[in-house]
Amino acid sequence: MSRTVRIALRGLLVLAVLAALPAFLGGERQGGSPYLSALSGLAVPDVQAQVQCNDKGCVSGGHRHSNCGKLVGYYCYKYNGSSCSTGSCV
Repeated sequence: MSRTVRIALRGLLVLAVLAALPAFLGGERQGGSPYLSALSGLAVPDVQAQVQCNDKGCVSGGHRHSNCGKLVGYYCYKYNGSSCSTGSCV
């Protein structure tokens, strides 16, 4: 076998090992979303936005919740100019 062929085969072997390495190491599994690629979690970890807890919740202004008032353990944000939404700070 010529020297060039041996070097080429060694190179292919190294590439095959490097390609199979993530499968053997495992890694964290993604959720079952159809919008994620099998490779989407390999390069960069997921970034989650942190909700800022402002200890406020929606208070009623008639039939519509339009203002944020004091409510410990919750956050409040306004949208559409006149409506608000409340979520838990857990």
